[in-house]
Amino acid sequence: MHDPKLFDVLDRAWNEIETLFAGGGGPSFWQQAGYKTYIFRAFREAYAIESLHGDAVFEILSARHIHKETPRREEKQGILRDICDAWSEWKYAWDNR
Repeated sequence: MHDPKLFDVLDRAWNEIETLFAGGGGPSFWQQAGYKTYIFRAFREAYAIESLHGDAVFEILSARHIHKETPRREEKQGILRDICDAWSEWKYAWDNR
């Protein structure tokens, strides 16, 4: 079972992703410094609670926020996959520092 604080952190990261889409952004926009910095801060905060692999983050956020009726569903799944791939890279780096 995951710590409820972890869900709070991941939900805040999701809200940032939603902000990106609300502003008309797409999958490559998360790489911009402001968004990427925010997502990395969420990683850092989540890592202190529980060291999750990106696949676990993808499963949690998909289950909580991406449904059949979700607008721009495929794009959101794509950006979430890209972010979770980076999350796994960050986890690997932090696990081996």
